[in-house]
Amino acid sequence: MRFYGRGRIDRIVPWNGGYRIWLGGWGYPFFVPYSFWDPFRFRIGLFCGFNAFYDPLGYYSVYDPYYYSYPPPAVVVAPPPVYRDGDYRDDGYGASVVRGTVQSVDLPRDTMWVNDEATHKVITVLMPPDRQLNSVRAGDYVEVSGDWKDDGVFDAHALDRYEPRH
Repeated sequence: MRFYGRGRIDRIVPWNGGYRIWLGGWGYPFFVPYSFWDPFRFRIGLFCGFNAFYDPLGYYSVYDPYYYSYPPPAVVVAPPPVYRDGDYRDDGYGASVVRGTVQSVDLPRDTMWVNDEATHKVITVLMPPDRQLNSVRAGDYVEVSGDWKDDGVFDAHALDRYEPRH
């Protein structure tokens, strides 16, 4: 199964003709062959993404030498599943609230990616252009209210709760 894996680089270990790279939030390392290696693009703490597939030997194997800085181009990312009001979750907050930890923020596009607490999925959140995102960083906890668009993107009206990472 091919997919696009992305995240912050947590650990890099030389291994068997390449490097094993652990990305935050992934259970197994990504194997990057020496031929794809670029020491200026792969450093601990940087966000990156790989086109890869799961190898039964216990790692994700990178098959495309082209990696993307975080966030990836729109043509690479498959759209998230579409959620409808009412069947998303019923936890007292209603279906028009997304809350969780911020994975990444794109200030020019007024967009952030949030790891949703309820579904444990990454949700694309479009914020209004009133610069509420200026203080939000990866790792912060947020709660936003808004509406779901037909393409599965959450169109937020306001940043209701913001707790910076300590």
